[in-house]
Amino acid sequence: MSSNNNYPPIPPITAEDANNYKQFDDLNVDDKSLNANNSNELTTILKDKYTLSYSDYEKLKIAEQYNKIYLQSQKENEERNKLKINKRIYNMSISEIVKNASLVYMNVMNDIIIFMTNPAEKKDWNKFANIFVDSDNMIYIGLLLVLVSFSLWVIDVTQ
Repeated sequence: MSSNNNYPPIPPITAEDANNYKQFDDLNVDDKSLNANNSNELTTILKDKYTLSYSDYEKLKIAEQYNKIYLQSQKENEERNKLKINKRIYNMSISEIVKNASLVYMNVMNDIIIFMTNPAEKKDWNKFANIFVDSDNMIYIGLLLVLVSFSLWVIDVTQ
């Protein structure tokens, strides 16, 4: 789950779901008793309950592949969620916050410079505002504004 959606997980397919074929336990028919006219209608008659036709075998293999992919995607989604939780700002140390903030400030400055110097691009306020609103930029821009306002308050109070 790349994003936090409210969809329930898809349940894995069981072998019974994939193996919807009729078992002929009470029939005791072998290959010699089938004639040429009847062979088109009865392609698979089970001698015991463990014999599968080719299509049933394919269904079973598809179900196994689906279950394997489903379990792998579940594991990947859990790992992504753990990484996402660990990247939240309240789970970071101060040094990680400062490092990420400096990277964000440099990226914002680069984006502003590119926005201002690119003559071919149409300049409007929406594109300019998107520079500050991208992904984690808002958190770090907010931290910068809080620090600037606090420093201005300290300067004003000490005068």
